[in-house]
Amino acid sequence: MDTLQSADQLVTSAANLKRNQNGLRDIVTDATSRCVYTPGIMSSKTGWEGNNMTKNVGSIDKILRVAVGAVLIAYALNLIAPDTGYNVWGWIGIVPVITAFVSFCPAYTLLGIKTNKSGEAEA
Repeated sequence: MDTLQSADQLVTSAANLKRNQNGLRDIVTDATSRCVYTPGIMSSKTGWEGNNMTKNVGSIDKILRVAVGAVLIAYALNLIAPDTGYNVWGWIGIVPVITAFVSFCPAYTLLGIKTNKSGEAEA
């Protein structure tokens, strides 16, 4: 009789597991169906799979970014100011320099800003 009870418990457990799996699948399906599609942010047509990094930094903006970045980096290297203990923050100057060289600023994309002229080439 113990063997029969064990078999019944096993069948019941398997049925409960199957029911739980279906319930979990329904929850996941329901959660994914409620997701809002936002073009340009983590979709299959953008990101690493596609090239959504269109140029949004113009020529004057590039010059200003390189200048500001160079000053900040010089500050980090103690070339334009004495060591104040905060010079490490000057390394943030790498960000505007990189965005100038790649002609793309992620913050501009989020804010909807585009400083390049329509005549300038896009990536």
